Amino acid sequence: MEYDNDNDDDNDDDDDDVVWNMGDATNKIDEVDFSIPSESIPPEPLIYKNSQAMLVKTIHNYAKSPSKEQSNANAVTDLNIIKNRYEWKLHEKDMEIERLKEKLKKMKNENEELKREKAITKTSCIQQVINESNLPPLAKALAELLLLHKNRKPYTSAQKQICTTIYCMSRRFYNFLMNEIGVPLASRRSIRRWQPVKHVEVGPISESFDLLKNMLNNLKPDDRKGVLCNDEIHGRQGLVYDEASDMLVGFEDIGFGERKLKLARNFGVFIFRSLTGKFNVVLGTFATEKGISAADLELLHKFYMDELFKIGYEPEFIVCDQASTNRKFYSNVKVTPDNPKMNLGSFTALALYDNPHLFKSVSGTVFFSF
Repeated sequence: MEYDNDNDDDNDDDDDDVVWNMGDATNKIDEVDFSIPSESIPPEPLIYKNSQAMLVKTIHNYAKSPSKEQSNANAVTDLNIIKNRYEWKLHEKDMEIERLKEKLKKMKNENEELKREKAITKTSCIQQVINESNLPPLAKALAELLLLHKNRKPYTSAQKQICTTIYCMSRRFYNFLMNEIGVPLASRRSIRRWQPVKHVEVGPISESFDLLKNMLNNLKPDDRKGVLCNDEIHGRQGLVYDEASDMLVGFEDIGFGERKLKLARNFGVFIFRSLTGKFNVVLGTFATEKGISAADLELLHKFYMDELFKIGYEPEFIVCDQASTNRKFYSNVKVTPDNPKMNLGSFTALALYDNPHLFKSVSGTVFFSF
């Protein structure tokens, strides 16, 4: 690099000596003339006071400046340092989160333990109050059922008796207590499971007639007079193997050995009930697919009345509900409101409808009329 001064032609020789060559700058720095007029100074001066030390420092820094690859390596090293620093901070935060989770889990366990202790204390207090009361055993069992029973907790024998009694009295009321009020009663399946399974033969039950024979001598004359009742219920279709008779049970059968290849769904029973004596005996059963016919009802009534008279009992009344087959049976034997007597062979009896079904029919008619 050369510096030429156009305004001073006399100093051409000196100007030739001012050569900015980085190689010999340190040797010729003393020969530079700094007495240049101010008007001749260029816009950006290149040499200042103490220029020798500054130039040496510049050369030294230039010599020490890293290359491009080294600069990239240094930048990567710095980034790695920053990355490691933040990774450590994240690790510390994760450790803190884990500690807080453990603390929260411990607090939850302590809370659950306190809840269990509170429930146990409450249960023990209620149980103590019930035990110290003067209530009857069934009343205590009902109080325990209402206040202390929980799901999947087994029922006691007294609670089973309460559930079974309410269910047998009224299924509608049982469902109302369980579904509407929320009383923790047992399910229908549980109640059926609690009942002992007994083998019942379709048709007349010989043991029942033997029992009536044995009771006859100990009864008063009026106790031998009674009512012959029949009723039907709906059941579940299915076949069951009976080991005692070596037969499949579940087909339609009215009791005289004439089974039909139809799965029974309706099951009926005949009962003799004394008018003055406190006893009633199941005489026989039958099973049908869609309900017993009026002709079969007439046949069965004649059979059971004949058997009762042979033993020594006198069925004065025949009682049934207001099902269509029963009404048709009454019509076939010429029963009318003016003449309620029916003739079944050589026997006569008064035809009646049972009071519960009569009240049910009247209440239903009144209820649905308004």
